[in-house]
Amino acid sequence: MNKKDVSNQADLLDMGFDLIDDRAERESTKMISPRAYRHKGKMRAINGMKKETLDDLIKELPEEGEYVHLVSNGKYDYYTFIPVFIDKLGHIDELWGSTWTMNRSNCEDLFNQFDAGKIAGMNIITGLYFKRRETAVYASLVEGMAKRKQKVISCNNHAKVVLIRTDDKYYVIEGSANWTGNPRIEQNVLVQSRDLFEFHKGWMEEYIG
Repeated sequence: MNKKDVSNQADLLDMGFDLIDDRAERESTKMISPRAYRHKGKMRAINGMKKETLDDLIKELPEEGEYVHLVSNGKYDYYTFIPVFIDKLGHIDELWGSTWTMNRSNCEDLFNQFDAGKIAGMNIITGLYFKRRETAVYASLVEGMAKRKQKVISCNNHAKVVLIRTDDKYYVIEGSANWTGNPRIEQNVLVQSRDLFEFHKGWMEEYIG
């Protein structure tokens, strides 16, 4: 751990956030119960290797039961789906996000969306790598979520899943990227399915509670 990390932890202690105090943030070592989901539906494939932005790729959101498969060139990161969905839906009633790590700009945008009333409720699961290697950003996430009375937990997590509910529409986004800038080839699947939404929400709730 470098001096910058130590300083950040000291600042958190001054603000009342003890990184090893369960009252300030939570780390889980438990294992969820394994599960599987199978569904037959329509499929749409999009090759985004020559596209620049996510908005170029997603002209319209998936219909009920439709699976949209994307391959991108890394011009956008996984978090970008959230503001794009907000633009198309107007708001998000319920957001669940799972990522291995994230960067500061995405963390700040998430809070800006919440503070603007675009997200009514959010729950975030991160990996232990993020907590231990990106201490300052992780601390900002914990502090911001606590301030807004939202839930966050770190665990031995590498899943990349976003769940979005708006009114009676349930969307699931599964992919390979994190909530960071990744100039790499990435793949994603977008689905509108309440059953799949509840499937993923089930294991997330096992951690977050």
